[in-house]
Amino acid sequence: MAHDHSHHHQHSARSRTLAWTLGANGVLLVAMIIGGAVFGSLALWADAAHQATDVVGLCVAALAFRAATRPGDGRFTYGLKRVEVLGALTNAVLLVASGVWIAIEALRRLGDDSHIEGVGVIVLASIALVINGGGALGLRRHAGSNLNLRAAVTHLAIDALGSVVVLGVGIAVQVADATWTDPAASLLLSALVLHQGWRLLRGATAVLLEAAPGEQSADTLAALMATHPDVEDVHHVHVWSIDSETAALTAHVVVDRTTLHEAQRVSRDLEVLLEERGIEHSTLSLECHMCDEPLHR
Repeated sequence: MAHDHSHHHQHSARSRTLAWTLGANGVLLVAMIIGGAVFGSLALWADAAHQATDVVGLCVAALAFRAATRPGDGRFTYGLKRVEVLGALTNAVLLVASGVWIAIEALRRLGDDSHIEGVGVIVLASIALVINGGGALGLRRHAGSNLNLRAAVTHLAIDALGSVVVLGVGIAVQVADATWTDPAASLLLSALVLHQGWRLLRGATAVLLEAAPGEQSADTLAALMATHPDVEDVHHVHVWSIDSETAALTAHVVVDRTTLHEAQRVSRDLEVLLEERGIEHSTLSLECHMCDEPLHR
């Protein structure tokens, strides 16, 4: 019961923080679009473009987070846990697309001597920094290893850094009329967005392709189970991620026990051992001798 209460509290905290962040970023997006048009800053437009992906990404994150909490049924036995991975994948694609768009626009405007209103850029960038920085810190407290929420945190953190860059552009324009810093800063933002988008894309794809989670590997976990004194052999081992926070494993285990009760005790020992290594779901097929045609895994 204590675990269920803690899980419910964590879910509620995540939902509240996500809703607050989404609302604040929606208002900020409107302000940045207007500001980009009024103040004439490409860096501000670039930040607004990424801000738009934030709002869309946070909507996807909120929907995916809600769907992922649905319990399993006869068809979706693990529930819809992987919806949050699909949400993270969508966020990653949005990041990459916006990064490419920013780079193209920045290259197009290199050498242009466009008029930029420095004071307006400074004010709007400062507001964006507070909202994005606060949102990133708030979500990070509750994200844990949830890939979907980590994707949202990444969006907001990049925007906070982008706001610092845009703030620098506004100061440079206001103090030294250095309008060249605007497209240059946009290229910097583009590189940062593309880097983070690629990292998220790799993480989400790894889960969808059922890669072993984190530092886990089938060989390492098989060797770990084989250390049990009543285990003679471990084979047909498969380990994968159900979602970004839940790992699962199946294996065939040859045990040196004569009764079902004794074999079940060995199975429980192995399950506890695996849980200590972060494997939440394990299914062990106990055998009294090797399979006729053992596979490597």
